[in-house]
Amino acid sequence: MHRFTMASRLFAFAAVLLTALSAQGARGVVIKVGGASFPSVPYTIAAGKFSSENPVTVVYSGSNSGTGQKYAFNGEFQVGASDVPISTSLYGSNGTIIALPAIAGGLVVTYNVPGLPKDLQLKFSRRVLPRIFDGSVSMWNDPLLVADNPSLAEKNAKIIVITRSAGSGSTIFFTKGLKLMDASSNYASSPYENPKFTFNMNNSVRAATTDAAAVIVGSFPYTLTYLSQNEAAVARASSNGDCSTALAQHLNGDFIRCNLESLALAVKNVPQDNIDSLNYNTEGLNTLDVNVPGAYPLTIISNFILRPSEISSDKAMTVWALKFIWFFISQPEFATSQTFVSLYQTPIGDRTLSRISSITQRDEVLYGNSVCDPLPNGSYLHPCVNGFCEDLNPFQDSSAQCTCVYGFGNYGQSDCSEVTPYFSPVWTSYVKYFFMATAVLVVGGMLSQLIRMKADPDVKAMSPPCCAFILSGFLLAGISILFHATSPTPSTCVANIVTASIAFGMVFSMIFLKSIRIFFIFRYTRLARLGIFQDAVLIALATIFAIIDGIIAGVYTQVNKVGPRIQELTGSSKEVWVCGVEGDTEGSSRSTISALLIVLLAFNGLLVVLCLVAGHLTRSASRKFDESKKIWSMVSVCALILLISMSVMLGLPSDTEAMLNLKNVLFSGTVWLLSILSPIILFGPSLLGSLQTNIRESSLGHNSGSIQSGENSDWKTAEVGKSTALLYNVGVKAVKALAIWDTALIILMPDMNMAFIMKSETHIFTKFTKCKVKPAAATTKDAQGTFRLELALDKNTDLLEFATKEKMDEFRSIHTQCVVNNNMKREETSGMRKQTSRSIK
Repeated sequence: MHRFTMASRLFAFAAVLLTALSAQGARGVVIKVGGASFPSVPYTIAAGKFSSENPVTVVYSGSNSGTGQKYAFNGEFQVGASDVPISTSLYGSNGTIIALPAIAGGLVVTYNVPGLPKDLQLKFSRRVLPRIFDGSVSMWNDPLLVADNPSLAEKNAKIIVITRSAGSGSTIFFTKGLKLMDASSNYASSPYENPKFTFNMNNSVRAATTDAAAVIVGSFPYTLTYLSQNEAAVARASSNGDCSTALAQHLNGDFIRCNLESLALAVKNVPQDNIDSLNYNTEGLNTLDVNVPGAYPLTIISNFILRPSEISSDKAMTVWALKFIWFFISQPEFATSQTFVSLYQTPIGDRTLSRISSITQRDEVLYGNSVCDPLPNGSYLHPCVNGFCEDLNPFQDSSAQCTCVYGFGNYGQSDCSEVTPYFSPVWTSYVKYFFMATAVLVVGGMLSQLIRMKADPDVKAMSPPCCAFILSGFLLAGISILFHATSPTPSTCVANIVTASIAFGMVFSMIFLKSIRIFFIFRYTRLARLGIFQDAVLIALATIFAIIDGIIAGVYTQVNKVGPRIQELTGSSKEVWVCGVEGDTEGSSRSTISALLIVLLAFNGLLVVLCLVAGHLTRSASRKFDESKKIWSMVSVCALILLISMSVMLGLPSDTEAMLNLKNVLFSGTVWLLSILSPIILFGPSLLGSLQTNIRESSLGHNSGSIQSGENSDWKTAEVGKSTALLYNVGVKAVKALAIWDTALIILMPDMNMAFIMKSETHIFTKFTKCKVKPAAATTKDAQGTFRLELALDKNTDLLEFATKEKMDEFRSIHTQCVVNNNMKREETSGMRKQTSRSIK
């Protein structure tokens, strides 16, 4: 009992430990991205989406471009964000950090003027807008403003300009735009030519953050500021309808609305020479005032900031950071949904993707190791032939492969170009083949030995037909491992469950019925003699149980649509086909292992419990009846194995390739262990004892130099010296209440009137004539197909059971002859004594 408890605790501890370890993974990795507030909304949305699809967490912290550069430089951020050129203090001759174009958007002038028509957008010309922000135009009804906006004539209110800090990327780019406007309008002595110029007019208010600036403009009348499209939307949402965005004047004099079309025109028409000559370490790519009709004048490009020499000391963090950059650029909806322009499949975006693909981790190449690493244009160098790449981002491990459509797999290649063979050539399948082969050899060998020696008393006492039925179930269980080793098909997935269910249904139902028969033999002897407990009846009932088990399993497979399913693997882009139960969503299907456990426990678990109950009821018989002991031991071991394997396998996740393989091997190993260990416990000692008896008889014949066998192997004649020994294998049972059958070897030496009776617990050596032999109550074939004699020695009487009537008659004949010979010797001895007495006289 102590060993059982310790084993249970160890297995439980192992299950908990494995579950805990499997829960640990890349989810603890946090990628920090931050800096510019201008693109913070699309970056934040992309970070949330990336985190939900991958076992990492990406966090975006919006502040300003300077912070993005500084924190990327010192390693606080794995990826920085900045709208402005890199500060000269943060790069040297080797380019410590680099700026990679990531997204394009527009700065819009946002205002709050009460009483204007709702659909009106004010026009700020290239002459007027710079004057508002240098303080020259400070009233809403200034003639310069009214010239383009007559509706402002009656707005005699002061313009309150909301500004940002000088280090803000929006401020820097807006100042550059104003400088270009002054230059195009030939404005003399533009204040924006002064590098130290700041927005510090008497009518200005500085907001701490961009969000604060948006809220102020949305809430207070006669205010004005510069915002991104998203921030302007926040301002409009917080107003009472008086907040709107102005039109900016193009170089050709047209007033342009900031939208996706006008922004895209600016991005697409950046000269290719500017893109090719872009220095990632200094000046960013300029998209202000692109001289193409319809292009928005205040279009700017925001950049990712990286330290390519060491994004992180941890390779995994470096890879995930690069994956996030590729993920953001290659999915345009993050930009377009927020009125930004995506750089994907543009010369600018291709340049960024090409640059990050060249980044290494301590000279270790990170890009191009897998067939599923895409090119910057979205295509693949070696595309999947019959499948697809689940992970659309590059920097994948070399083990990453194409996810194959049903019927194809990756065995020597990684592109799903190979047809799936019926027998899967993977290491787990080879282990299962070994399990199947050894189970079939062991159980098949025991079954053949049982059939060959069915007439042997040791074997016959076990009820060979019922034992053969049990061994057939174990043999079928061993064969069922083969279906678990094959490639998933609709038929093999169903056979996985149905075959194993039928196999163990045969085993446990017959064990239960045999236990019931033993119970009635020892408790209700008269009922036990009824025909309902004959072997043929038990086999018929067990067959019905097995069929019911198979029907339950078959219905389960149909209701739950068991078949080939895609199994997603955590921490890897690899997906595999497994037999599974249809789930609510793709990738959520339960493994066939869980399905098998459910079905096996549903019916066979009940049979195991019933076997344990029956074993408990026959516990008194198990102290005397050897077969009852074996059944109780076997059922107890099976219950323990099933309990442990169920706890471990249900506790293990299936979301990684290692765990999935481990569960597959554990399940097949459980079936294999039950298929081999159970029949060894049940039939091993009897079959081995019978085999040893045959070997002993053969050895005796070999040593004497002559053995003559009769037609039946249970009777043999051996010449030992000048004496002849006759060997009989018989069943023996004491003629008394509650006696049980045992086996015995009787060795007769008629010419010496000697008999050796060798039982399992006692050995008797006596003169054969001291034994009294007479026919039992019936000397013809009874219901059990045996022939019996009563053998009395001293005060003990045993019932001997012979396999055939000929053997029984032979035994009686030898005994009669020994008695006659013994009487003749007595008479001769008595006559000789009388003759000697007369001679003396």
